[in-house]
Amino acid sequence: MVRQLRIGAVATAVIALLGLPMGLVWRLISPREHYVKFGGEVIPDGWTPIGIDGRFAVLAAVLGVSCAIVAYVLAARLSGITLAIGLAAGGVLGALVSWQLGDRPGRAAFEHAAHKAADGTAITGPPDLQAQGVLLIWPLLALVIFGLLDAADFAKRAPRPRTSEDLPAGDLGDGGVGETDEVGGGQLDLQAAPPRRDVDGRQP
Repeated sequence: MVRQLRIGAVATAVIALLGLPMGLVWRLISPREHYVKFGGEVIPDGWTPIGIDGRFAVLAAVLGVSCAIVAYVLAARLSGITLAIGLAAGGVLGALVSWQLGDRPGRAAFEHAAHKAADGTAITGPPDLQAQGVLLIWPLLALVIFGLLDAADFAKRAPRPRTSEDLPAGDLGDGGVGETDEVGGGQLDLQAAPPRRDVDGRQP
């Protein structure tokens, strides 16, 4: 049990740490988000939020698939259950880490500027997620891919039911006396003769 918990904890930590480079890449490739202050509130302006959310979703999907493949390879030597738990927990934490790392730098300065700005003022801020459901893409996709790979591997290792195609020529597949004496699709049931007797029962 201790070993299983250790495997799950290590998997969770390693996957969560992948959120650091993902957050940096997301911030680097995302455009600056534009806002307009209206009625005392800051409102996203234009289609920029869709592009920002889309970039996050693509990065999360790539990491989710990659983590699932690596976990499937390691599952041959480690417990698949604890790896699956690590995929889910690590994916959630990794997505949160990447979101905060991409959004937090410059957030305080943006909020201060938004508070001081007058209505109608255009403000530029750091990337942020408007559709926060994309945070679940990483863990969900990782679990789905891992489950599909594991199921496909189990199906390949499962014994296949015996069919007539697996039998030698002339073998009908039934048990009992005469099984090895089937000739040309028919069966010759040759009873074994008693010790020291012919098949008609006479002494030799």
